[in-house]
Amino acid sequence: MGENSSIFWHVEVVHPDPDSAARFLREVFGAEQVELDLSSHIESVSPGARIVHVKLGGVVFQLVKPGPGAESWQELLDSSGPCVHNVTLLVDGLEQTRERMIDRGCQEIARFDVNLQDAGLDASGQQRAY
Repeated sequence: MGENSSIFWHVEVVHPDPDSAARFLREVFGAEQVELDLSSHIESVSPGARIVHVKLGGVVFQLVKPGPGAESWQELLDSSGPCVHNVTLLVDGLEQTRERMIDRGCQEIARFDVNLQDAGLDASGQQRAY
């Protein structure tokens, strides 16, 4: 990726039952379950969470039943029911992109470091997520 470039990754949806939501998307729309290693990895570092990734057309939906410690996900699910929590983009210049977003009124809801190689993805070293 070049300066300020980004790649769309997935739409993250909080849901009380990700498996039933995934089954609905498969049976009604022909979605396919994908990124099994990533789902397993997230569950291994977030005990109590349930994660299912399904691809529909060119879009991956990450269906999330939050576990303990995922307050913003659980609060949104409790207040709004199943809905989009965030859209995930991979970007070059993460810190600069974060600053530009905050300057334009975006709110940081979480900050954590991840190792995407542990999730079976082709990424080296530690990555930061906001």
